[in-house]
Amino acid sequence: MKTTIISHAGKIKSTGAVLFAAEGESKKDFLPESLAHTAESFEPGAFKGKTGEMVYVPLKGISLIIVGIGKDAAAETLRRAAASAVRSVIKHELPSLTVVVPDMDNLAAETSLRSAAEGILLGNYSFDRYKTKKKKIVTEAAFVSFAKNAASILKDTQTVCENTILCRDLVNGTSDEVTPEAI
Repeated sequence: MKTTIISHAGKIKSTGAVLFAAEGESKKDFLPESLAHTAESFEPGAFKGKTGEMVYVPLKGISLIIVGIGKDAAAETLRRAAASAVRSVIKHELPSLTVVVPDMDNLAAETSLRSAAEGILLGNYSFDRYKTKKKKIVTEAAFVSFAKNAASILKDTQTVCENTILCRDLVNGTSDEVTPEAI
């Protein structure tokens, strides 16, 4: 998956946008300025921002995936929310997405970026080597973050995730393919 860092949400050019909402947060709080015009286009209804809640909002030109992270979310909560979001993006066959990394009081911006990136990159994994019908996965992800050294953090996270995916492929491979000589 191709990943990039963008400095502000005004540059969203993907087919999907992943937004994280804390419990009790209004939609104007989690929508970036570039998407503020969409606030009147949808009503999240029963969505409260609780951990595990998600709403898919198809709009003209872009689809929003809003994921609840609860109150005072930890890094693992954000990682799991991002993984759920990317699975929703895959289900709706959106080839690219922009992830607006939340600015959270209880997590450093660097930790938030790393957690969101891990969730997106690992949630996008699908072992389909032996399947005739391959699942369409996300090919491009952009991250909106204000973390210092965001590009470096994303590069390191991508390296870790690529190696995790390699291990998953080795574990899922057959003993005829994954031999000492092959490794």
